[in-house]
Amino acid sequence: MFDELRMVCADDHATGEFARSIFHPFGVPDPISETQPEGDDNMKSDPIDNNEQQEQPRSSTSNRNSRPPWASRTNNEDVIMTDIAQGIGQIAGSLKGLRKKNWKEKLTDALDTLQGYSIQDMNLLYVTLRNDRRLAEDFYLRTQSLREYFVDEFLAERRASRP
Repeated sequence: MFDELRMVCADDHATGEFARSIFHPFGVPDPISETQPEGDDNMKSDPIDNNEQQEQPRSSTSNRNSRPPWASRTNNEDVIMTDIAQGIGQIAGSLKGLRKKNWKEKLTDALDTLQGYSIQDMNLLYVTLRNDRRLAEDFYLRTQSLREYFVDEFLAERRASRP
């Protein structure tokens, strides 16, 4: 929307009698125009054409006392932007949590809660449950203690059925 913004903003700086540099505090009368008699021109160079942009000097000092009065806002703005970013992160996390998991994801999450079983037993359980959705749902909808009971019974049946 560059063209639209350009139509709204036009030039990026003032060029008339109320133009101030970025180093001039907002709301403070211009000391040059207040002390200089009308009609006097203290300019040592040629006047600037209204269409020509004047480059303002840049300060590279880091002295806190030389900072303009509005510079203290930066810390406030940083805190506000950080708060906004954290809020957006929380919303994104909540939305991600609202996404419905399919039954295989729920099964994997439920199997991850189990401790103390061998990798072979867990793999056998996973393959069996993955191939039987009804049984998998019966497993992951249980409480933790009932899941452990389910696994113990499942493994006991498998061991009893082996020759």
